[in-house]
Amino acid sequence: MSNTSGIALAVRFYRKQNHIPKLGWMLAVTGISGILETLPILLSLPLIRTLFLNTEDVALGVVHVKLTHYVAGLLLLLVVRLIIGVYSQYLNAAARIALLADFRTNTPLAARNEQKSAFGKSVQSINFLLVGWSQILPGILFMTAGIFLFPAFGGIIAGIALLWIIPLSYNKNLREFIIISTLILALVLSHTMDLSFAGNSLLVILMLLRGMQQLFTGYIMAQQVAALKGFLKDILLR
Repeated sequence: MSNTSGIALAVRFYRKQNHIPKLGWMLAVTGISGILETLPILLSLPLIRTLFLNTEDVALGVVHVKLTHYVAGLLLLLVVRLIIGVYSQYLNAAARIALLADFRTNTPLAARNEQKSAFGKSVQSINFLLVGWSQILPGILFMTAGIFLFPAFGGIIAGIALLWIIPLSYNKNLREFIIISTLILALVLSHTMDLSFAGNSLLVILMLLRGMQQLFTGYIMAQQVAALKGFLKDILLR
């Protein structure tokens, strides 16, 4: 178990528990919630452009949608995002509360006093695991989609982002600085390379940046889980 990652230990810890939702269901709900966290932001850009240009249709590439239909669809998406987001947070919190309550009720006093800190930290790792997954999954999806739609600029963004992984490991407060500086540096490099932005909208650029932001957030959560590896080992070895 000494070479096992913190994430693998957190998954193992979760699967050992009873009376909480299955891990697959939790990952599905939190993953969808993370995707819906970003999707309305991206889809609002074509609407803003339509309102600015005072046109009757919203253009999504070659597809044109009536303004009223698009607004209704976007509002519906926001409602769905709210419902799933609240449900995701409820599942996450309820599972952790159930684990702590079960620990207090069914663990002998001597063992409870001995394991209290390690068990509490192990339960905390579940929160980091689920929050991290809710960011990593959409981060991968949106970064991949952005690179597919605009390979040249997406490759520059991805290359610069990879260079930031090492400093990010030591200073988690750099996230916003990294995202903004990556955008500026990518734009400067693109201009130097005479990279054409023709046919690539602000939507694609925002998709890349939002994907990068969610990937960095997920990476930070993974680091938090890794920091709790010792507590997870202590509980799992008992």
